[in-house]
Amino acid sequence: MNSTNLVNYLEKSLPQTLFVSEHDSNTTTIFVPHQDLHNVAFFLNKNSNLQYKVLTDVTAVDWLGRDTDKFRSNKIESFTDDQRLSRILQFSSRFCLIYNFLSCHYNHRIVIKTFVDSNTPVTSLCSLYKSANWWERETWDMFGIMFVNHPDLRRLLTDYGFEGFPLRKDFPLSGHVEIRYDENEKKIVSDPVEFSQEFRNFDYTTPWIS
Repeated sequence: MNSTNLVNYLEKSLPQTLFVSEHDSNTTTIFVPHQDLHNVAFFLNKNSNLQYKVLTDVTAVDWLGRDTDKFRSNKIESFTDDQRLSRILQFSSRFCLIYNFLSCHYNHRIVIKTFVDSNTPVTSLCSLYKSANWWERETWDMFGIMFVNHPDLRRLLTDYGFEGFPLRKDFPLSGHVEIRYDENEKKIVSDPVEFSQEFRNFDYTTPWIS
């Protein structure tokens, strides 16, 4: 199935669920509502005409109020005032969650993008793809996006008790704590980050919010 036929097949099969943003001979990018993500992934995995059996990556982008950039970055500058598109694209949500799938049988990749905010849980894909376990743990650890029905949603890259989510744009570059080895206690300890010079105090205001 070539890329054009694939796009037509997807749009006919899931007309109210997805919006195809762009496609070429190797990759197709689609947008889906977060509540339909699991159903779409199930369709991609189980349908014999698609067979996207491999989940290669899960990540996210923190837009932090930059709503207009969603259109420019994803090449959907011009769109009609369509309730279906408004439901699918969910312009006001903070995070763009991105799943990358591969069909080895058809040698084609598909990228699913969905918009969520920090309080919106997303259904885990662990029941369909075993690799989703660590990918979703990493996304939770770095961005704080919650996945429901995940078998083991713990931090993956940061330490136990870590405060905050490092890849959010409002996370301070200095972090909240620093780790050092204490000679007296003979162990690794965590201390709050402190700067002696007043001008080095971190400014928590963000240029991304007007």
